[in-house]
Amino acid sequence: MKIFVTMMIGLSFLFLSACGENGVERHEVSGTATFDGQPIVFGTIQFIPKLDNEKEAPTGSATIENGKYHTDEGQGIVSGPHEIRVTAYPSKLVDSEDETAEVETVEPIFVGYSLEASIEPPSFDVIVPAEAEGYNSANTGTTSRSINDP
Repeated sequence: MKIFVTMMIGLSFLFLSACGENGVERHEVSGTATFDGQPIVFGTIQFIPKLDNEKEAPTGSATIENGKYHTDEGQGIVSGPHEIRVTAYPSKLVDSEDETAEVETVEPIFVGYSLEASIEPPSFDVIVPAEAEGYNSANTGTTSRSINDP
């Protein structure tokens, strides 16, 4: 009897761990991420659910390294249609413990390029077309605007 109770408690935790705080089931997802047919060296990916119902679904995210990504535990996605936003860099960003150290700036290839797809975990490959190059990454020279400007 004691073994049965222990197993039931363990299974309860297993089932509850797949659900977010609002009761939506999250799934880990992984895959490849390419830009113009080549692996994205470094970047980020966001999965923003586009659900028709009134449930709020959590956004998932992952880091892209050497053309591959995997959502960490707690950063998974819900199944279904998503807006996918991808940011890519030509090399990995440099981490530094010294906040005063000067590091070389790595300009992004594109920032927040948006794609739409229906995703059914556990795998999904992200293919970003060549037209994304320069998307949202150019400095237009405008650094601020008046509070009343639209």
